[in-house]
Amino acid sequence: MSLMLPNVSDFYDLSTQASPSKARAEAFEVHSWTLVLTWLSALYHPSPAPSFERNATTLKALQSLMAENVAADRLRDLLFRAQLEELNASQDCSSIPTDTSPDSLLYLLGSSLPHTANSALESLAGSAVLLGCPTSNTNESILDNLSTQIPKIPRDIFELEMQLSSIKGLVSDLRTETVQLQPLVVSHPDDHQPDHDESASDLEVHPSTPHTSTSSTINYSHLHAQTLQHQRETKQLTLKCAEYESRITALERQAASRPVNGPSLAGLATKQQAIDAKKKRVEALEKAIRVFNGLPPDVHASRAEVQRAQAELDIFTGTRDELFPSLGG
Repeated sequence: MSLMLPNVSDFYDLSTQASPSKARAEAFEVHSWTLVLTWLSALYHPSPAPSFERNATTLKALQSLMAENVAADRLRDLLFRAQLEELNASQDCSSIPTDTSPDSLLYLLGSSLPHTANSALESLAGSAVLLGCPTSNTNESILDNLSTQIPKIPRDIFELEMQLSSIKGLVSDLRTETVQLQPLVVSHPDDHQPDHDESASDLEVHPSTPHTSTSSTINYSHLHAQTLQHQRETKQLTLKCAEYESRITALERQAASRPVNGPSLAGLATKQQAIDAKKKRVEALEKAIRVFNGLPPDVHASRAEVQRAQAELDIFTGTRDELFPSLGG
């Protein structure tokens, strides 16, 4: 059976070698496409898999279909084994028909067991799938596997909660350091220009709150996937923390090496003297302007007004001179 494996050059760009985060993302995408195409090749064998457009939306949809298909196959296998074990336990070995094909056994179970027993078998098979019981044909029964898997549920939940708590603490510390670093980056925009893939938006991590119920409906495969995702995010955040610490140290060294360019006392005194001289000059000009207050704006009219006032002053002076002798006599 030939597998249609993806070409690495279709997903991986050589320009991303300078960025570790982009390289990891490209490698993860190539691995995801490899799994999907392998599953499609096995599903359509011996015919070739149909062609389709390769993008992020298509990859996500195919991954969902693959997960549902694998889960359905696993559930069907476990259901068959559970029904077979229940049949062996309820009937005598001698009464089992020689035809032990899956179709005949399923027909025998469906016709001989009541509705409540069928519901119990389906519930048992679903519990086995959720608890991750092995699907290989062994002598150990599913009931024995369930009895060993159920007591491990609280311990697994506790370990997952501890991992999520540790990840949340790392995210909180990283956000605090980012807030402390932001004023330095803003004050020195030319000293450091972060790459697009290393921007603060990549640091936004939103871990989902785990479901801590101990019921049998917990999807442990989903929790395992979340744990792996959180571990990858923790590694990325650790690398970014070290990088930002080195940047902070470099910015602090640059800030310490730059001299402080401030005004001297002598320069301030000189500027104050110049300001005082300008104030005195402005006051003198204001006094000169107030002398001409009330005169018309036209030059000729102003001169006529001055002459009229001068003539009136002469009249008053003559009158004073005439009255002065009479006051003395």
